[in-house]
Amino acid sequence: SIRMVELTEYNLEQLQAFELKLLDAFSMAALIDVLVLESRAQFDLDGVQLWLHDPENRIREDLPEQLHHHGRLSFVDDDKEFQLLYGTSPEVERVSELTAPMGDLFSVDRGMISAVKMPLTYGEAVVGSLHWGSEESDRFDDKKTLEMISHLAAVIGICVENCINQEKLNKLSLVDPLTRMGNRRMFDIEMAKEISRADRTREPMSLVFVDLDSFDEINEVHGHSIGEHSLREMTSKIDALLRTTDSICRYEEHVFGVVLPG
Repeated sequence: SIRMVELTEYNLEQLQAFELKLLDAFSMAALIDVLVLESRAQFDLDGVQLWLHDPENRIREDLPEQLHHHGRLSFVDDDKEFQLLYGTSPEVERVSELTAPMGDLFSVDRGMISAVKMPLTYGEAVVGSLHWGSEESDRFDDKKTLEMISHLAAVIGICVENCINQEKLNKLSLVDPLTRMGNRRMFDIEMAKEISRADRTREPMSLVFVDLDSFDEINEVHGHSIGEHSLREMTSKIDALLRTTDSICRYEEHVFGVVLPG
């Protein structure tokens, strides 16, 4: 019993330290690193798998391309997968190789004998699922440990939703509300990034400024709603001609900057 108390105190310290790392993660990419990489090291786990609910591809489109974590990160489009995993009342659950196929919980890690699956919830919604696996049969048997993990799962769910909302805010702050293209701040970021890339790779890059002629006359003769429509139409037509690596941003009222790497 003394050994169990010591183990529980150790687990509590580990969970508290891990919780601080979660709260320090201000981007989805950083949070995923903590959940997939640091949890494995911090708790000496043999297997880790993270599922995130991303039906509209919003999380994936904002993540760095290299962030794949060797198959330990998965995205769920249909929340019915969470219903199959947890039923109607999601809660942290310990499973063994006798009660659940480990291959359903872990994409790449094999040899798991016991595991704990954590629903990541925000309000009534399941925003993800985190699975920890072990090659030891009694790794997650302690009731106190499961209670601590349940608390941690609730914190992770809030952190996931906070990061999603933060990414939305960051994106909105870089988007021109009229044309839905990048704004001047986005232009500065793209220029700095592409100049750095050109310096590094010694490849060329081009910068085009597009100015809509007689824009003030359009506003005066036809009204501002037609002027705004003209801007949206022009940027839409230019955007349709660009490659995925190119970008168009609203530089000034009716001036647009187009960055063309290579």
